[in-house]
Amino acid sequence: MSKRLARTILAYGFLICVIIIVISANPSRSKLQSKGYQTKSRNWMSQIALAVEAFELDHNGKGPGELADLVPKYISDAGGFLFESPYTSTVKPMQSVNPSREMIEVFSAYVYVPLAKGAFVIAERPGMWKDGTVGYVFFGEKRDTSNYHRVSVDEFQRLVAEGFPDASANAASPAGK
Repeated sequence: MSKRLARTILAYGFLICVIIIVISANPSRSKLQSKGYQTKSRNWMSQIALAVEAFELDHNGKGPGELADLVPKYISDAGGFLFESPYTSTVKPMQSVNPSREMIEVFSAYVYVPLAKGAFVIAERPGMWKDGTVGYVFFGEKRDTSNYHRVSVDEFQRLVAEGFPDASANAASPAGK
């Protein structure tokens, strides 16, 4: 093989490596992937909200004491409670194929917040996302899982402390779209 051919092959190989590195480090791709994981989390929160509603129907309007109460009758795949992605700080235990009640309560990426008048919120645990946001589904009178919002951790903590007083006002302009 000639030196010129060897240099050409080496130059093309180097160029391909640089292209791969640039594509992998592209922030817009990373942001798009993060949004994909947030959508996956949103869908799981909607499933949890529907399971809570079914639980309430079976228990005279009373919600579950904890998320683990939904397993296995209302949610058969408890592994979804243990959400994990490269963009979150959640920890997934090694034995997560069929998590126990205790594992769900300790490691679940989600919380159930019962509110007045039968309303409730299914939310991601504050601090879950590295971007400092919290997604939640508000389930009020309309029982609509599309009532999804994404807010800062501080805003979420304020809403929890105040019992989500402006949730119906926020329903007109859900975040995350």
